[in-house]
Amino acid sequence: MRYKLPYISPKCTFSLLLASLLLFIFLVWFFTPNRGMSPAYSTIYFSGAANTNWFGNWQFAPIHSDYLKQLTGYEIYTYHFNATQEELKINQLNFSGYLWVVKFAYNIFPFLGPIGATVLLQVAAHLLTSFLLIKLFANYYSKILFGFGYFANPVIVYFVIFPYYYFWQFLPSFLFILSYFYQKQKINRPLFFGTILHFISFLIRPTTLLISIFTFCYNSYLKQSIKWFIVGIIFILSIVIWNNYSSKTLGFGPWHTAFVGLGAYPNNYSFLFNLSDERGYDRFFELTGKQVEAGVDGNNQNDLSFRSEYFRILKNEYLRILKNSPIVVIRNAGINFLQGYSIGYLNKSPYYLNLISALLGAIFIAFLIYSQEWVGIMAIGISHLTFSLYFPPIQAYMFGRYSGSK
Repeated sequence: MRYKLPYISPKCTFSLLLASLLLFIFLVWFFTPNRGMSPAYSTIYFSGAANTNWFGNWQFAPIHSDYLKQLTGYEIYTYHFNATQEELKINQLNFSGYLWVVKFAYNIFPFLGPIGATVLLQVAAHLLTSFLLIKLFANYYSKILFGFGYFANPVIVYFVIFPYYYFWQFLPSFLFILSYFYQKQKINRPLFFGTILHFISFLIRPTTLLISIFTFCYNSYLKQSIKWFIVGIIFILSIVIWNNYSSKTLGFGPWHTAFVGLGAYPNNYSFLFNLSDERGYDRFFELTGKQVEAGVDGNNQNDLSFRSEYFRILKNEYLRILKNSPIVVIRNAGINFLQGYSIGYLNKSPYYLNLISALLGAIFIAFLIYSQEWVGIMAIGISHLTFSLYFPPIQAYMFGRYSGSK
């Protein structure tokens, strides 16, 4: 006889969901204010949002990096990053998606600075999408589990109010979940509108590309409609055109991330003893004698020639290790991939804890197989496949797949 879950009244469900909302509000208060990533990385976006016209060149003031370091308390959220024309510099080496998100937030919440406006927009987006998903669940237990397991989960809330592009990785996952729930209903217009959000998501974080393509394929199969296939082709062509004709991607490549990622677990290479950007910088210096300056105005940020050489050297090093020690690369990829179905990579933790995380991922995969959730297995795997084969799934990179795993 199949076990039947106890009945939970709608009133009790409402009370529990209200408790999850109160917990969310408390966590937002507890975690704030947060300046986000290092000023060397975030100044380009926040200063850029305040000093870039909608259809002009991406301009930012490097001096704002020093100002941002000195901000404390809620002045982080109200600082406006104003600059004179003489202080501005043109940026051509970053994907611009998050810049436009910050600028949009800054325009609709002008009483705040770019950081505060972005955090408020992210909180609003999290509230809206979470309650839309909670409403989709017919089972009261599912509503409660999602409310506490995702909506008010401290790990999730931390990244919701973390002013950087990690949060927006949720967009393709959210759109896929909508497709999954409405698979038997022909509601194409809202989902077609999601195509724009897929493209915006790619411009914010290119690692979301595969889950976006998977969503188009999934909809095309479910809806038995050639329209979805055509929209997917247009989406891919738009990305190809963007990459070929936009200078925003010059000098970028996966090789720094891939090389550094090899240090996530024990290995025989003395220059890869832990997971840190410094391992890449140090190895480049050992091989070339050139110092990497990773600051907002440093050679690794704004010198295209230097950046290209840096990626070329680390590419050669990574391929050398792959050739000489393929088992290290394969082992790392396997552990990373399994952790993507679990709690992710635990940085600065003992090796055995990360093995436990990978084991939990394998157990979760087995559970999904037992439940015949084949689509879930593919969707979760594809959402982190773009980086987990060469870099451990740290929580920031994993944010886009948390909603789907719940």
